[in-house]
Amino acid sequence: MLLVRLLFLSLFFCTAHAASESDEFATCQCLGLSKAQTTLESVGATKVNDSCLLFKNICYPPEYGSACKEWPGHQKLFCLIDYQACTGVPFGPSSVFPTLNISYLTCLQNSVKAIKSKQLRTGYITKFSDPYVKAEAYPFEDDAEPGGYSVDLLRWIRNRGNFTLVTTELSETSMAAFPGNPWSACINDLIQDNVDLCCCNLWDTVSRRMVVDFSVPLVSNYFQLLTLLQDGSRGSQFVALFRPFTTGLWVTVLITTLVFMVLMLIVERDADSDFDPSVGWAQNTFHSFYLSFNSLFAGGTLFTPRTIPGKILTLCFGMFVLVLVASFTANLAAQLTASNLKPSIDSISALIENPDAKLCAPDIAVEGIVGLYPPLKERIVQPLHHGNVQEMELLWQGKCDALWAESAAMQYEIAQGLHCNTTLVGQALSPISVAFAVQKDSGYATPLSYLTQQAVSEGIPQTLFTDYFRPEGAIGCGKKEVADEEKFGVASMSGVLLFLGIGAVLAVVGHIGKLIWKRSHPTAKVSPGASETTLVSPQGSRYVDDNKTTEMLEDLQAKVDLLVHELTVRNKASLTKSPPEH
Repeated sequence: MLLVRLLFLSLFFCTAHAASESDEFATCQCLGLSKAQTTLESVGATKVNDSCLLFKNICYPPEYGSACKEWPGHQKLFCLIDYQACTGVPFGPSSVFPTLNISYLTCLQNSVKAIKSKQLRTGYITKFSDPYVKAEAYPFEDDAEPGGYSVDLLRWIRNRGNFTLVTTELSETSMAAFPGNPWSACINDLIQDNVDLCCCNLWDTVSRRMVVDFSVPLVSNYFQLLTLLQDGSRGSQFVALFRPFTTGLWVTVLITTLVFMVLMLIVERDADSDFDPSVGWAQNTFHSFYLSFNSLFAGGTLFTPRTIPGKILTLCFGMFVLVLVASFTANLAAQLTASNLKPSIDSISALIENPDAKLCAPDIAVEGIVGLYPPLKERIVQPLHHGNVQEMELLWQGKCDALWAESAAMQYEIAQGLHCNTTLVGQALSPISVAFAVQKDSGYATPLSYLTQQAVSEGIPQTLFTDYFRPEGAIGCGKKEVADEEKFGVASMSGVLLFLGIGAVLAVVGHIGKLIWKRSHPTAKVSPGASETTLVSPQGSRYVDDNKTTEMLEDLQAKVDLLVHELTVRNKASLTKSPPEH
């Protein structure tokens, strides 16, 4: 659709195609003041005074048609010509003086001659990259770098018009007056005479036309609503279960649990706790895996450690599980609630009818939106900084339900995968043109427009549009289920992960210390006067021999069994005795 609209730009100068293609500029001159007044008087005009030339009871300027100007009765630059002295220039009768000939193209060509060899200070907007602007710096001093749609078109115009463009940074004053909005800052620099030309993707609006002049449109575009895709298109409920955490956090949880599993197996395997040393490593490893991951699902550790390193690990992992489960529950509930409350916006009518729905829009578009849709006046949310990225942030954060977007640029960005799970909805809302802006009454708008028309006639804008707005190899839009700002990531768990890491280090150090101590004390002797189950190391440290303890328990069990047996026998004997006589 935009390519078709570009073709209509040629209608702005519909007579230009008749000019000779062999000559860059056909030969024709305006009549000049003296000859123009003589010609006008010859067709019945009467000079009343120095400010009025009367013709059919209407007063015209005495210099009417003598030079290129937007004279009364016409909306374009023209002048009176002697058609016999002109070669290859289309002309036609004047609507005011039908018997006289006028030429628009003569004035257009003269305006281009006037701009020839001049240097135009060009305010270049580089803050945001889009299909209009690609070059990062000094795009008019280095033509080797692809500049983008507007930059390459302006380069072509510069070369055809034989003038110079000097890349000029926007003034600090204007940038401070319009923070985050370099387009309006460049318009302000035009007003302050800091630049002669603004490139490259400025919207031609009514308010701006009051203070600057615009060329003919480079792209005739329109605004459209952009919204997030509804929940039904975001994936299954199974996938929704994993949305509260980022992929990085899920990977971190998996690795953390596996490490905890291995450490608990190492420090507790020989401690007569949750593991049985007699069954081998494989079965104990599976048992540790079961207890570790089941602790996540149960919301607390299921281990019963006996060693100090094991108790430290269990304490830290318990804190980790507590924070993890609480965070997952809270984030999942918040996302499901927010998703259910989000209204369905598929048109501007749906947006207006929903009193709680808000619209994100740049400040330059607010006046036009309110004029077209007054009910939205109090429901427009403006980003702090102008640009698609900033406006999309508001949309993803749920601060608005739809975005007022320039259709062509947004279609390009969606195709490039920059705004996934979004879609343009509804009909075209209002037209918008992208054009070059120049100082008011500077005379530069006319030659730029004429040269732009020449570019259109040669198919330059159509080629550039295909190159930049529809590039080959577009990456496509992947699924971005939830904005990263809405997810719980690794950074959010950094505190408890640090706590768990310190606990793991302490447990490992403790276990290594225990192994070193055992290796340095390979033998032990019985302490005089001590029981058989209490041994004393060469340095006097006391510890319990597990084998002796087992023997003691077995001996004790035998004694208890014997005592029970004796009591049973005595009880039976007492029951068989006859009662005493009274």
